[in-house]
Amino acid sequence: MKDYFKPDTRWKSFGASTLEKYIELFVIRGHFHDKVPDDILKDYEIVEYLMACAWYYFPIYDEALKKILHMVEMAVKIRCSQQNIDKYLVNKNKVKREKTLKQLMDDLNNAEPKKAIHEEFEKARKARNILSHPDRHAFRGGIMHSSIMQVANIINYIFLTECFFSKSKEILEKIQNEASGFNNGCFVLTYQNKKYLSYGSNCLEVWEKDDEVISFWVFYPVVTNIKEELETQNYSQPIYLSLSKLFIQAESFEAIDINSNQLIKFYKTDKQENTSRVKKFNEDLTQIEEEFTKMYFTFLDIIMGNKLVEHRYNNYWK
Repeated sequence: MKDYFKPDTRWKSFGASTLEKYIELFVIRGHFHDKVPDDILKDYEIVEYLMACAWYYFPIYDEALKKILHMVEMAVKIRCSQQNIDKYLVNKNKVKREKTLKQLMDDLNNAEPKKAIHEEFEKARKARNILSHPDRHAFRGGIMHSSIMQVANIINYIFLTECFFSKSKEILEKIQNEASGFNNGCFVLTYQNKKYLSYGSNCLEVWEKDDEVISFWVFYPVVTNIKEELETQNYSQPIYLSLSKLFIQAESFEAIDINSNQLIKFYKTDKQENTSRVKKFNEDLTQIEEEFTKMYFTFLDIIMGNKLVEHRYNNYWK
């Protein structure tokens, strides 16, 4: 007889050697703001239990993703009702039929255009269709961790008003304008008692929560052996930080890193040693074959997307 309660050893490859560590790393708790309906909260409990049960059988994790993707349809229908959007179409013969999920999503996008979540809707809908209509046995398990976070974020977005997005966009544009001098050049990042030579930074997103502005930043450290890294595809990652209490000056800015509650500082430097290293880095980058640089920037885009998903989940809804 099968032992249904024997831990699946495949989770060890993902850094989870104990049940406690597995729950910490892979059970995505239901972080939702207070406008998300109880029906969604109750349904998400099933998602949590599916993730927990996957400790015993790796492929069950895919079922958690399927479940939350189907919850998107529920969320869209509830939000349509809140916005007085008819869920039915009537043809010329006066025959009523229910709108497709895509049609309802399009109606919501038209009703709340300032949310600008059309792309998020499309990703969720396409993923739902693919998983609902498989053509072969397949599972992805733990690599779906970020996807479940992303869908939880989408559900939260559905029940926010447009003003959240409009206000965040205004603040982002203001910060990006004030910090434009820190996009490219020669800088030093002080973070967790360490210093990193950097060739630039960028504010990716801001969010206002409890009268505090949360900003998400990427900092690009100078890599000494960039040519070797790109050719071997053994990439160093940029530094991503969730910040509060941002204070921007002409030659520097500082803020509080939300995760560590420590001060970070980013400032311009004109030391010859530093400027020479940045110059060499840029020269090395231009001499690398195009196929390697394309793969590198694709990698950066993927990592940035995953980090942004985690930032939203961890900082917007708790």
